[in-house]
Amino acid sequence: MVVANLRQAGRALAIGALSLRKLGAKLQPGIRFVCYHDVLPGETASLEAQLLLMREQGEFIDLDRAIGLMEARSVLDRPLFTVTFDDGLVTTCGEAWPVFERLGIPLSIFIITSLVGQPGYMSWDDIAAMAKSPLVTFGSHTVNHRNLMSLSADEVRLELTQSKAEIEAALNRRCDHFCCPWGRPDRDFRSDRDPQIAMEVGYRSFLTTQRGLTRTGDKLPLVKRDVIHMHSSRAELRHFLF
Repeated sequence: MVVANLRQAGRALAIGALSLRKLGAKLQPGIRFVCYHDVLPGETASLEAQLLLMREQGEFIDLDRAIGLMEARSVLDRPLFTVTFDDGLVTTCGEAWPVFERLGIPLSIFIITSLVGQPGYMSWDDIAAMAKSPLVTFGSHTVNHRNLMSLSADEVRLELTQSKAEIEAALNRRCDHFCCPWGRPDRDFRSDRDPQIAMEVGYRSFLTTQRGLTRTGDKLPLVKRDVIHMHSSRAELRHFLF
């Protein structure tokens, strides 16, 4: 525990020092895809503060528009932010969603279809209610949240195809976006295989957790994302997002 705390403190100091280099710097044009997971009761003020800080720096756009800009290889002339939530946790509905609705900020949620309705996860009724909002987009996070790297090509295809079909049947709309569990290239998925399978079964995008700014000309289906937590400091946001 002591070692872990020291490590965390050291990381925070290093990020704080690196973020100082960005003070006063002009933000580069491009899309930052932001990845959240859980927002616990009592953390909504932190979420709102982070979103307002992003709004000060750029413009929020929804996932469909962001992928459309990538597909068209549009010139990105200003900072853009696209917010995503992984797993389909019940707190995304109960805690996070009201904040996004109040602020008018779009969000995308990637659900694990086998866990829908299980303790801690949204039900299909929750998902259907959120899907009525023009701010909310749903995508697939597989059926069983398995590590794609450990699966055969046929098993990957089944995870992607079945989850897509379940979401489309439940919501009566297309499911165009896929988010890879854990999302690290060539650790959690095969970059030479799995994005291609996603395209073959009908997805427009394959979201990862590889950090970075999306620029004009970045090739789909791979999408970089920066994982942010409710306890992430302003220095951490400045380092990773700004």
